[in-house]
Parts: sequence; structure tokens; C-alpha cells
Amino acid sequence: MKEQCKLIILSYADEEMQRNAALTGENETYVNTVLTLIRDEYHIQVNSGATEFILPSNISDTLDAMKPW
Repeated sequence: MKEQCKLIILSYADEEMQRNAALTGENETYVNTVLTLIRDEYHIQVNSGATEFILPSNISDTLDAMKPW
């Protein structure tokens, strides 16, 4: 599950985007939102006993709508 979560995070905010957000503030709000929403959902699913991480459509819709490109 952890690897699935990581891959989904990278599909929305790759490592370069995350570094740029940390170093220069570029797209910082978007990157922080990606990390927060997906990590929080990951913990919810782990605590409920899930064995496969699936990103709910409401989160993917929100992140798609916020994309800075």
C-alpha cells in the first residue's frame, strides 16, 4: 500500500515539483495539498485494514481541478 500511495503522489507532484516547492515556493500550495490529502487518505485506509490503496474520486477530482498547468 505504501508504494501505491507514493506512486499516486508522484503522479500529481513529481519529485522535481516537490523540490521546487520546498526551495522556491513554486506551486507550494498545490504540492502541500497533494501531500496532505493523499497521506491523510492513506492513513484512513491503513487504519481500516485496507490492503490496496485506492484514491477516492473526490480527492482526484479536487487535485485535477487545482493543477497549476
